[in-house]
Amino acid sequence: MNRIFTLVKRVTYVATLIFLMHIGFPTHSHAQTEPEIIKGWDNLEEAEFLFDVYYQIVKCSSESATEIHFWAFNEGGNVDAVGFTLKLRDKDGTEVTHEVKKFAIGLGQSHKALCENDDYPYLRFSVPEDLDINTLSIDITYNK
Repeated sequence: MNRIFTLVKRVTYVATLIFLMHIGFPTHSHAQTEPEIIKGWDNLEEAEFLFDVYYQIVKCSSESATEIHFWAFNEGGNVDAVGFTLKLRDKDGTEVTHEVKKFAIGLGQSHKALCENDDYPYLRFSVPEDLDINTLSIDITYNK
């Protein structure tokens, strides 16, 4: 009887250990759950009418393309709609122009592109493959 009890304890112990190892340790088979921030939020030149734009370079998932996300903030309220033209350039001289069409944004409002949603699709786009994101610079021209 005592040997049976000891055997049951051992089997239970091993089963518990296997279970805890399975749920307690990360494995390489799990997909990326958090976005990979390649370059954190950085500001572009502020508009004379007190409008700010920030950008980050991010890979939302392991399967997605690298994207540039923008965060627009209407600090001054002098305009209620704005657009902008971006000139992206790397150290090799590769240059791409991207236009963000005018969008409505009131005083004190903020529009921020995020991986978690697609609320502001006009404030995100895939980085062209021929641009080196490690040496990328961005110039902005506001269109009010």
